[in-house]
Amino acid sequence: MSLLQLDRLAKIQAQNTELRAARKEVADAPRPLPELSTITAPMLDSLAAEFRPDVRRLLQSGEAPSFSLTGRSAHEAVSERALVTVLAKFCRRDLERALLDCAREELAVRPAGLPAAERAARLVELDRAILQLERQEERLVRECERSGIDVWRRVDADPATVLAEDAEIQERAA
Repeated sequence: MSLLQLDRLAKIQAQNTELRAARKEVADAPRPLPELSTITAPMLDSLAAEFRPDVRRLLQSGEAPSFSLTGRSAHEAVSERALVTVLAKFCRRDLERALLDCAREELAVRPAGLPAAERAARLVELDRAILQLERQEERLVRECERSGIDVWRRVDADPATVLAEDAEIQERAA
């Protein structure tokens, strides 16, 4: 019985590893080009808004602005941030085109983009499958422990899953 338990546990852990890898792949999948087109403008707006205070500080400092990208001084660091704002504001169309060109190049090498709605649905599906496997794994670990077999839990085992099993046991006992 104990070897069967350990074998089942190993299989569940291998499936869990595969599902986690699949989840990472889905989460890291590129966006499709049409979706990227809709987010470049807000992304540039956000960038400009983030660095706008640096531009104000630079202009109000009375120093002659210099846009160095290689310097190390505090003034040059502020100038780098200010340059980002200026580029995001005044070179917007060129930056949008450049971002989309980079995306096209990336999509030519990587698999086709995954739309946000499909990505979210697949992540929910994978998360459910991972949770189900982790619960099976925890039940099996406890079964092994009751049989006198010392089994280590995975380092990345979800503590909520372990505690959920404790809660279920308490509910059944009540």
